[in-house]
Amino acid sequence: MVVWLNEPQNRNLKRLKLVLKFVPLCSILCILLSLSSIIIKIAKFRLRAALSLSLILSLIYIIVAKSIMEYIFSQFA
Repeated sequence: MVVWLNEPQNRNLKRLKLVLKFVPLCSILCILLSLSSIIIKIAKFRLRAALSLSLILSLIYIIVAKSIMEYIFSQFA
């Protein structure tokens, strides 16, 4: 049996496949962010240094995630 996808379903399927390609990358970024907080606790930095390092890592994660989402939605604009 052959099922023909109409255009909106086909576009949603392509979007889903593209999002699923980036899920492992986002998971790796989450793991790195949590590992960095563990490293900060183990290294026993001063509080100010630990907060600034975790803030920088959080900003990097947000920027990367935002750029990934912008790329995904630009493919279907």
